Amino acid sequence: MNHDSQQNNQALINSIPDAIMIIDRDCRISMVNNALLAMHGDARENIIGKTCYSILHRQDTACQLPKGDCPFTEVFNTGKKVQAIHRHFTKQNREIMVELSASPLTDASGDIVGMVEVMRDVTASHRIEEESRQSLAFLSSVLEGIGEGVVVMDRDYRILSANKGYLNQVGREREYAVGKHCYEVSHHFDSHCMDNGHECPVRTVFETGNPARAMHVHYDRRKREIYVDCQAYPIKDSSGQVIRAIETLNDVTERVTLVKKLKESEGKYRDLYDNAPDGYYSLDRNGLIVEVNQTFLNLLGYQRDEVVRKKYIEELLADESVQKCHSKFPELKKSGRMENVELILIRKEGS
Repeated sequence: MNHDSQQNNQALINSIPDAIMIIDRDCRISMVNNALLAMHGDARENIIGKTCYSILHRQDTACQLPKGDCPFTEVFNTGKKVQAIHRHFTKQNREIMVELSASPLTDASGDIVGMVEVMRDVTASHRIEEESRQSLAFLSSVLEGIGEGVVVMDRDYRILSANKGYLNQVGREREYAVGKHCYEVSHHFDSHCMDNGHECPVRTVFETGNPARAMHVHYDRRKREIYVDCQAYPIKDSSGQVIRAIETLNDVTERVTLVKKLKESEGKYRDLYDNAPDGYYSLDRNGLIVEVNQTFLNLLGYQRDEVVRKKYIEELLADESVQKCHSKFPELKKSGRMENVELILIRKEGS
């Protein structure tokens, strides 16, 4: 390559903002751009002619990396482009993480005569990712000690971490749950809960930054219903942006089942109460009617909402029975019993 061509090539690669290094078959550096010099804090005369492993890795011998990890070896052995993330060292021995792309340079006959590496310093983003990973690992270890289900999700609703409590609820292994959308694992849905008519506390957290709560029905791997009290909370970065959500999932299936059975029992009791052959009514301590059965209403010709918590018992009595009620009612409150008392009731139409 003549001097003019070399100068033109140097000017060309200097215009590229990413660091560039050209290496020959002997691992020696033949050309670098200004961005590479700035990244490594060194002068061009200290780099040209030196081996890549001495400049980039501060080693006296070629890198002993596992197969596939050395871009130089891969490019010259396969002739293919290689991408990797490597740990390099600057002249000041500062460690940096570099994202690189290495490609072969060929001559007119197609033989590989060199390699060009394009590098980008990703130290900051790599450090953030590592700190995030460590933070998530610490959070996961804390969550394991919590008995109820706990999951951590990103803004795409993918599960980043799930504790044993949650995995036991849905009957799944950690490898199955982590990385999947929460609605896939918890609800067996193909799309977001909101698309399926369900309130989503996690979505509320991401949209408002405030905690949210909802009752959900989840399913385990056998499609058994699990009633869950869901409470979601925001996880924010240093700027206050919500980057993740943490959701606690308290299994309340036993309680919900008990309430359902109680309502069923109450329904059966109500049916027996309403259809009893005798009229029943209940009073509070002041004589206000608080409950009646249908037989009582049929006897007097009233609707339930005309009587319950609307009338006192004396309003339904004939005049001669009002005084008797006034004398006997204190006895009932005192002893809890009132027997063999005949009262005359007045129907709604006056008879």
